[in-house]
Amino acid sequence: MIRTISPPRASWSTLRTTCVLAGALALGTSCSDPGTGPQASANADIDATDDATDDATDDATDDATDIDANRSTAETRVEREAPPAEVRGFVLDARVAPGTDDPAKVVEEGISLQRQGKYGRAIEVLRRAVTLDAPDNVRAQALLELAETHFRRGQEALEERLGPGENAEPEEALRTAAELFEAALIRYPGETETASLAAYMAGSSYLVLGDQRTALAFYTKSYEDFPTSSHRPKALLRRGVSSAGLGDEKAARKFYDRFRSEFGSRPDQQATVRKVNKYVYELGLVDKKAPALSCERWMRGRLANGLAELEGEVVVLVFFMTGCGHCKNEMPKIRRDIESWSERGVVFLGSSDPRHPEAQTPIDVYVETNDVPFFDVCVDPGGQNEAPYRVQGYPASVIIDRKGVVRWRGHYAFLSYTLLDALLEE
Repeated sequence: MIRTISPPRASWSTLRTTCVLAGALALGTSCSDPGTGPQASANADIDATDDATDDATDDATDDATDIDANRSTAETRVEREAPPAEVRGFVLDARVAPGTDDPAKVVEEGISLQRQGKYGRAIEVLRRAVTLDAPDNVRAQALLELAETHFRRGQEALEERLGPGENAEPEEALRTAAELFEAALIRYPGETETASLAAYMAGSSYLVLGDQRTALAFYTKSYEDFPTSSHRPKALLRRGVSSAGLGDEKAARKFYDRFRSEFGSRPDQQATVRKVNKYVYELGLVDKKAPALSCERWMRGRLANGLAELEGEVVVLVFFMTGCGHCKNEMPKIRRDIESWSERGVVFLGSSDPRHPEAQTPIDVYVETNDVPFFDVCVDPGGQNEAPYRVQGYPASVIIDRKGVVRWRGHYAFLSYTLLDALLEE
């Protein structure tokens, strides 16, 4: 197992690696809003998998909605232990004679089921594939696909999008994915592309789980340990995202600057450069007093004086739009977070523009239909609050500390539980 230490076939394999990465990169995608923010037009079309949307803050969930689309404080490091023989009941050391089966075809069967959203069946097939006596590249790919199946399953469970007959607890599925990706990294370090992708995806699993510190450790490993890997640019980008989630604005800027220096001139990285520029723009809000909110009314009528009434509280502010598909996907996670973190004292607020040209539902109806128990929601005709908070896409979110200072600004998919824990202790 990899421990976190603070401050101290050929073409078939390549294709599948690209597919897994695309899934990770879709995390944190957002509905773009060309009308908001001085850099909005420059930030459109940030990722090939975003498909005319842009990632509102993060390469954030690093990875998430459409895995098939394009088939991804101080410095944190990791140290390696012996390869695990078993992970959560999945036996990894066995080498069963395949008989008449072609191990590669068994893996392909699992991939096919995975793409159809038949995750339970895919897991059964891939569980068998990882035990077959086969070349390391095939066994490594089988393990990577098994991990990815759990990752997808966890993502869709989190967004309440699992198909009929599919059931999973999101956190359990994502933790299983993280441990299987880690096992692939440790067991097959010689399979460079697979191992570097496994490290990247382990980081993405922890990022979705809100554990930015462990995510940073794996992204660091993907970037530093595999200098010839094609995944280094995205791993470096995510080091910036994870550092921002830890409240370390200086480290985040360092990684974004390094990205522009190391990869900024490459034609294939120009979309990501635009994303980096946007993240740097959003960082400009961090460590500043949270702007006052201008509201026509508060939906629940609880905050006559706005944010001023919440001084002394840790606040999460979410900007959403009722016609945004990515917002709808995040609503189940937002609901879960409100239910769990409100008990610990975090106050969740929403803000939405009822006059947005793509808005489809009255804000009150949308919030009640999606059963999202915000403490209150700022009704903001014309989106007057969006420019001060540097909102360029939805859902966008902000963490504000007890002194009313912005400590994080990003896509909701990357909401940092690590930072919330720290702020509650302040």
